Amino acid sequence: MKNAIETYLDIAVVGYLKNMPEIKLESRHLGLIPQGEIKDLRQKLTMLSEELKETVDLVLLRKIADENVNYDKNLPDIPKQDIRFSIKPLSPGARIAVAKDQAFNFYYQDNLDLLEMLGAELVYFSPLNDNCLPEGINGLYLGGGYPEIFAAQLEKNKGMMECIKTHITRGLPTYAECGGLMYLSEGIVTDDGEKYDMVGIVPGICRMTKSLQRFGYIEIEVVEDNILAERGEKIRGHEFHYSTIEVNKDVTTSYCISKSRRSSNSVSWKCGFKIHNLLAGYPHIHFWSNPSFAKRFVENCLLFGKERNCL
Repeated sequence: MKNAIETYLDIAVVGYLKNMPEIKLESRHLGLIPQGEIKDLRQKLTMLSEELKETVDLVLLRKIADENVNYDKNLPDIPKQDIRFSIKPLSPGARIAVAKDQAFNFYYQDNLDLLEMLGAELVYFSPLNDNCLPEGINGLYLGGGYPEIFAAQLEKNKGMMECIKTHITRGLPTYAECGGLMYLSEGIVTDDGEKYDMVGIVPGICRMTKSLQRFGYIEIEVVEDNILAERGEKIRGHEFHYSTIEVNKDVTTSYCISKSRRSSNSVSWKCGFKIHNLLAGYPHIHFWSNPSFAKRFVENCLLFGKERNCL
């Protein structure tokens, strides 16, 4: 096709990429397999880059890019404000355990960066493989991932689940989102109908379904004070999950969530379960859309550490 286009249409073809089954990336219900599970990822990227060198005219591509650098030069200047410069570190001492393994790896890197900018020390651990939480922590962050895929292995690690349950019951500031919420529930029912026991802090069962339950960007309004925010504050995030949770007790919800749709009015629902010093919900929030959420979390971790040392 490149030869035909350049011969008969007098149009330069910048490049092409042939079908390469050897660099295929596998996927599952929430998208691509995480990079941590792809053993030969670097080899695939090397093969891809070598192929591109052969089939793409990189010099021509760069020339076209350079010619278009000033394409919008006649547009009015838009003032730029980098809110990173307004972030001031808090007092040292916030030591936050962050779940990170094959079952839990969905995080906005921005969120982790902001916590560190605020002075927090992030200590990574594995709910799959470690026996207990890291020592000396005063905060816990359980992100999203695939707890349903690793439910059997998570269930077997009863020591870790008991450790987490004990710490949360004692008031450890804990934030859990999506997969983290599922892990803190009483159990997960997988696609094949098997039920696996989980931590048991959130009084409900998570069930996998055959279709997406929530998908897309959302606006969150806080309706109850919690470890991340005070009532009336707002933040943005997204939901993307196939599971539902059936809460069987009267549990306080901290979020009123809304989502705009092109073809109809916006829809809204409640989420964000508040138990002890825990906030757990399906939304993945982005701290930079309201940095005060991260700041309040770190402050609560510092307060918990101070109170614990005074006992």
